[in-house]
Amino acid sequence: MNEEISREFDEAVRACERLGARVVELPAPWTFDWEDLSWVLMAEVWAYHGAYADRHHLYREQIAEFIEAARNFTDAQGYLAAQVRRAQGTAAWEAWFAEHGVDAVLEPTLPVLPLVRGVGYERGHPAGPGDPLIALTALWDMTGMPVASLPVTWSVGMSLIAPRGREAPLTQIAIDLQEHALGIPRDPLAQ
Repeated sequence: MNEEISREFDEAVRACERLGARVVELPAPWTFDWEDLSWVLMAEVWAYHGAYADRHHLYREQIAEFIEAARNFTDAQGYLAAQVRRAQGTAAWEAWFAEHGVDAVLEPTLPVLPLVRGVGYERGHPAGPGDPLIALTALWDMTGMPVASLPVTWSVGMSLIAPRGREAPLTQIAIDLQEHALGIPRDPLAQ
């Protein structure tokens, strides 16, 4: 993980503690297989975008490449098997939250600093396995857990994650953390 992100994560942990949170480090109960993410994501991408195949030339290059890859994910057995494992993983996380009395998970939103706006939309940058821009968030996409992402600095964000159905308490935790401990990052370009 990037040094700046590690430093800001430590600061976010201290901010949570200043607000009275008890921060503990626990092992994750489950993580998804990237192939399952591909099956779920790509099958659903093609199910939607296949209807627009005649407009393929209108997509951004990177999106067009993504959809071209999605055309290969049409096997129902692969999709359904991935969905079963996804449901099992979601259940494992929900049991983990309950067993440990965890209200929210805190983690960096990205393990790398974000790209300059506008970069990465050309071919050769398809999202998916190995993409650092989804390396952490994909787990929560797979489980359907609600996530609140907060800016810590202009280029580093932290995510708070809660069990499904706990959106209101998660939102309040995020509001309290941003308003009373992290503050609003200053725009480095502003004078």
